Amino acid sequence: MTMVGPETADQARLLRLLRDDGPRSRVELADALGLPRARFTSEVERLAAQGLVETAGPAASRGGRRSSLLRIARQVRFGAVRVGDGRLAVALTDGELTLLARHDEPVDVRLGPEVVVGRAVELLGKLRAEAGLARLAGVGVALPAPVAVREG
Repeated sequence: MTMVGPETADQARLLRLLRDDGPRSRVELADALGLPRARFTSEVERLAAQGLVETAGPAASRGGRRSSLLRIARQVRFGAVRVGDGRLAVALTDGELTLLARHDEPVDVRLGPEVVVGRAVELLGKLRAEAGLARLAGVGVALPAPVAVREG
């Protein structure tokens, strides 16, 4: 799977704000991140070049020149994996975390992480191929606790 994503901590924070709060003005985002305008603009341009953010129209006027709204790009897709209760579930979502596709099947976690994670990767790849996606912007994984870190 080809993955894209933030290159800096500021880019990651920006994407989290957009994911959690939806479209926001450039001014609001720069203020929330505490970044100088030039640095903020550079980070946005790099995310836009990766196809992760896009302009969503003009922001509400606050007097003076109107700022534009930014949002997670419409074509951004995330993967999700959940292991628990004897089930393996994988899914695809859009940038606003709307469910687009899902597969769920029984799994025996006693087979070990190599088998279970391998199957999750296989199923996620299948969903991605069926959706005609070349890449995912990220994958979230939910596992039952406790997890044996040394064993994977």
